[in-house]
Amino acid sequence: MKTIFNQLFLLTLLLLTGCSGVGSSPPATSTSESGVDWQKNPVAAIQKAIEIGKKAEEMNAEYESREPVEPISFKELLEYLPDPPSGWTAQEPEGATNSLGNYSISQVSQTYTQESKTME
Repeated sequence: MKTIFNQLFLLTLLLLTGCSGVGSSPPATSTSESGVDWQKNPVAAIQKAIEIGKKAEEMNAEYESREPVEPISFKELLEYLPDPPSGWTAQEPEGATNSLGNYSISQVSQTYTQESKTME
C-alpha cells in the first residue's frame, strides 16, 4: 500500500513542479486549489504534497482498521424496491450477496418495461 502512496506522491510532485516542454506556453495560473503558487514557491508546493500524502496514509490506516459488518440478506432488500410507475410493468427482481475476503455486499435490482422502453 505504501508503494501506491509513494507513486501518488511522486505524481503529485511532478504535477506541482510542472513538466512543461520547451516552448510551451505557461499555464493561465500557477496557483493550486490550496492557494500555493507552485512556480513562485515550489518548496511550499512540495510540503503541501507531503501533507496530502500523510493524510492519505492516515485515511488508509483508518480504513484498514475497520471491522467488517455483515450485510443484510438481499432477500430482505427486495421489499424496498419501488413499485413500477404508472403504465410500467416490473420484471422479476434480481439480487445477490457477494463476499470478497472479509467483506460482503448485498444488492438488488429490478427492470421496468413499458412497450419498447426499459428502465433499471
